[in-house]
Amino acid sequence: MSTKIAALLLAFFLFTGCTPAADPNKQTPPAGNVQTSPTSPASPTSPSPRVPGVDQTPGIGGISLGDSTAKVTNILGSEYQEKYIDEDGYFGEPYYERTYSVGIQFILGKNTAKVLQITSTAENMATDMGIKIGDPAANVLQKYREKYKEPVSQHGAGTLEGWFEVEDGQLMIFDFNANDETMVNQKISKDAKVERIILAYSKFMD
Repeated sequence: MSTKIAALLLAFFLFTGCTPAADPNKQTPPAGNVQTSPTSPASPTSPSPRVPGVDQTPGIGGISLGDSTAKVTNILGSEYQEKYIDEDGYFGEPYYERTYSVGIQFILGKNTAKVLQITSTAENMATDMGIKIGDPAANVLQKYREKYKEPVSQHGAGTLEGWFEVEDGQLMIFDFNANDETMVNQKISKDAKVERIILAYSKFMD
C-alpha cells in the first residue's frame, strides 16, 4: 500500500502544476547585473543633497590659493608676462609674478609650484561667492559679513573693513580705491565699487 500511495502523490504534483519551493541554496544575481528592458527603465538615483558652503573653496576666477602652477596655465593659458624674484621675501621662497592681460596676477612659488597670492582687476572673474569688479560696496559687505569676520588691524587702524578671514588663514580683500597705493580702505562710501580683489595668506601680510 505504501508504494501505491507514494506513486499517487508523485502523479498529483506532476499534473496539478504546483510550483516547487525555492531552493534556499540558489543565489540571486546582484542588482547591478540585472538588465532592464527599454520599455521599463530603472528609476534614476536621486542626487546627494548639497550642503551650502561646504564645497566652496575661496578663489577668484576658479583658482584658489594652493592650486598648482599647471592649473593656472590650464585655465588661463600660456600668454602672460612673468617676472622672477630670486629672494624669499614675504613668501618664504623665490617666486614668479605672473600677469595676464585680462587683469589678474599670481604669485607662484618657485619651489612649491603653488599659488601664493592672487590680485585681480579682471571684470569677468568673480570670487567663489559671485563678487566681481564693479560690484557696489553695500552688496559686497552685506554678503561677506553674513559668512565671515573682518579682522582687526595689528597696527591700530581698527577693523579692516572690506577684509574677510575666509578660511585656513586666508584673506579675501576688496579694495574700493585701487589708486591709493594701499589695500586698506580708509572709508567706504555707500556708492563705492570694487576696484581690486586680493586673495592672500594672512601670514604673508604685514
